[in-house]
Amino acid sequence: MSAARQLLAAVLVLGALPQLWLAVSDQGMFWPDEIYQSLEQAHRFAFGFGVVPWEFAEGARSWLLPGVLGLYWKLLALLGMHDGLTLVIAAKLLVAAASVAATALAMLLAHRHGGLLAALLAGTIVALHPAVLLLGHRALSEVVSAPLLLGAVLLAGRTGARAAAAAGLVAGLAVFVRYQNGLALPVLLAMLLHAQRFEDAKFLVLGACAAAVLGGALDWLTWGAPFAAFLNYLTFNCAHSADRFGSEAPWFYFSTALSVTGPALWALLLGFAVGARRLPAAAAIVVLYVLAHSLIPHKEFRFLYPVLPLTFAVAATGLAALLERARRPALLAGGLALLLGASLSSAAASTTFGAWGVHTETDVSELSPWHANEGAHRLLGFAGTRPDTCGVWVQGIRAAWTGGFTYLHRNVSYAWGDDPQNADAANYIVRSDAPLGRPIGWPRPSALPAGYVPVARSRGWLLYRREGGCEAAANARALY
Repeated sequence: MSAARQLLAAVLVLGALPQLWLAVSDQGMFWPDEIYQSLEQAHRFAFGFGVVPWEFAEGARSWLLPGVLGLYWKLLALLGMHDGLTLVIAAKLLVAAASVAATALAMLLAHRHGGLLAALLAGTIVALHPAVLLLGHRALSEVVSAPLLLGAVLLAGRTGARAAAAAGLVAGLAVFVRYQNGLALPVLLAMLLHAQRFEDAKFLVLGACAAAVLGGALDWLTWGAPFAAFLNYLTFNCAHSADRFGSEAPWFYFSTALSVTGPALWALLLGFAVGARRLPAAAAIVVLYVLAHSLIPHKEFRFLYPVLPLTFAVAATGLAALLERARRPALLAGGLALLLGASLSSAAASTTFGAWGVHTETDVSELSPWHANEGAHRLLGFAGTRPDTCGVWVQGIRAAWTGGFTYLHRNVSYAWGDDPQNADAANYIVRSDAPLGRPIGWPRPSALPAGYVPVARSRGWLLYRREGGCEAAANARALY
């Protein structure tokens, strides 16, 4: 292996280590979707019980991602893995592997259009960007989408019917992971038509149609009609129902990118502007994706995650092109990689919920999203392993942030809220006597009922136990 290849391999391995470590060490929750849209539904599929969110009650999501995770868990269960926390870590490691794949593909794309220096910069930026570090190990459809979009762009860049068909198939499957990814397909088709690669364009469409057949068949099998989930999702959003989750100004994504990324954003924007000349199709996908999401009232920065590694590959290519004009480009590229890496990792370490536009105008906005409410999840997992557990009551936190049955992994009564009757349905209580903070509207924990004694503690949260059995919890399967 040449020295250049060894360097790129080292960058990839070093970039993978934080993701793999975070998949194991950080069991907090940034946003409920990382549990309820993927892991909790995978748990229902694999083990038969779990909380049902509105999207899966009304059939507005494809079962593709939860189905894959559920099959993965079924296999692990057959191999003897029956602990909830261990199963979650295994799933997060799988997602982290997808993030590492996105880093590798971004480096490959940058190398193809900008050489060794571009690949070096791409690997550094993707691996250490705060969004990738914070979200890259979480089971979000946005995270899983990123390597699929990169793969589609790389395949479409190669000539030949097989590559074009594979590009269409991969891009089409990305749509059923997250419907907004469909924005990439017309750009890829336009790229092939502009290059007069008409035969490849035909096979791109055929590959996308094959993905549509597979996705439609999955909807037919799970929801009773082809494309039922997509149509329900479209109906919901066309009725502006998503606005109930909040709306933001069109410039939300830029301002949030600046607060999340820090001063390194300016270098990335410069690199993107220059790199767009060498990667016009990739840049067009990014611009279209950002513009389309900017027009939608409800905004969350994670919605842009599918195109972030693609964005960084374009930016790295542009920065490398600028450095090539200098006398010692390799030395400057190494220095820039170190500078960007230090800036990005520092921004990630000091980030807060407020920097992401989450829990704004509350005290929680100043708190770190790292390990958020992790103690509750770990104690739920511990309670699930206790042989006498017949019911669990999580106090002082909304149902969506409890972690569901994913961590508990026990088909017992499961209660939340402040109803004192929940004490009859639970012989274990998970609560924090000194909560680190809660957004407006979150319940404060009620007084600890008599008879419960502490048995475990984790990151500011405590697990209490009482003697006796449990009645059925009224809200054990309530929608969040």
